[in-house]
Amino acid sequence: MDRTTHDILDLAEAVRLARTGEARAIRKRCGVNASAIGAACGVSASAVTRWESGDRRPTGTPAIAWVRLLRELAKADRRSR
Repeated sequence: MDRTTHDILDLAEAVRLARTGEARAIRKRCGVNASAIGAACGVSASAVTRWESGDRRPTGTPAIAWVRLLRELAKADRRSR
């Protein structure tokens, strides 16, 4: 798969994680606040909160960074159990 395909799949995953509430659950399980997530993804804490609550749909490069970060957090969480 090329980079564009990966990015599109990541965006779809970001929307799914936001819609289902799984994104917030991952973040909270790992003890990371929305400010830290936002800073790592290039958005504000309120943007992260809006994505997680379903008020806004995650889009663009920040959403791709967000879903990739969430994947890594989920992996770390699984390893720590």
